Amino acid sequence: MSSMTDLVFLLLIFFIVLSTMSNSELEVKYPKSDAEAQPSKTTTINVAISEENTYFIDNKEKTYSEEEIEAYIEKEMTKYKAEGKNNAYVRLHADAASEVQYLVGLMSYLQIKEHKFVLVTKQK
Repeated sequence: MSSMTDLVFLLLIFFIVLSTMSNSELEVKYPKSDAEAQPSKTTTINVAISEENTYFIDNKEKTYSEEEIEAYIEKEMTKYKAEGKNNAYVRLHADAASEVQYLVGLMSYLQIKEHKFVLVTKQK
């Protein structure tokens, strides 16, 4: 009976370790759209707004403030323009459950700075 208990604990530990090693990438539920066009492969900066209204850059685990996002975008876009990559743009990944003000604020900033951007949606 003791060996059966050991086996159960080993399996329990195995599944706990396995579940913590699973993919921890940010999952974003996209709003739906009828558009079919996909942007061509160019230089992009991916900014995600999670359901909890936190910002992520290129799926990094760190959350960013609005000011940090703006500074990062400005630095990267300046770098791309210096390299002659004038087709660079920002891809906005906003969770459908996130508050609109966070998305609108970021879009306003990008428009004021005249940076190209697209809003990623899920096809209906």
